[in-house]
Amino acid sequence: MARGFLRERAFAAWVLPLLTLWLAGAFAEPFAAPGGDALRAPLPPRVEIDSLLAFVGRQQGIAFIRNGTSHTAEEAEAHLRHKLERAGSRVKTAEDFIRYCATRSFITRIPYRVRDRNGHTRLAADVLHEELKRLRAR
Repeated sequence: MARGFLRERAFAAWVLPLLTLWLAGAFAEPFAAPGGDALRAPLPPRVEIDSLLAFVGRQQGIAFIRNGTSHTAEEAEAHLRHKLERAGSRVKTAEDFIRYCATRSFITRIPYRVRDRNGHTRLAADVLHEELKRLRAR
């Protein structure tokens, strides 16, 4: 009786780690990113938000239109940082940041817009959603 127990224990001691490694490899493969890289952990929300703010501040030659007035990238970043501070605990994710801080004026409800060098105007929220998608695809 004792021999059977010891034999089973010895078997489990070397088979279970091998089985675990095999299963980990089998389950990891379907989750590999294109090009064979394993998926990276998602960025924390605050890192995504800070990246979006830095993205806004880096835009040269772009006008951020708030309530009909054109602002520089630096002014837009400062304004969005101020709104983020005021939003407090409402902002838990990058999507919350875009929704509550970067979509429209709290007072007038007029959407924020971005005008490029060619004069094309887009909603600021659309631009930031695209940037967030690009950040997450890295």
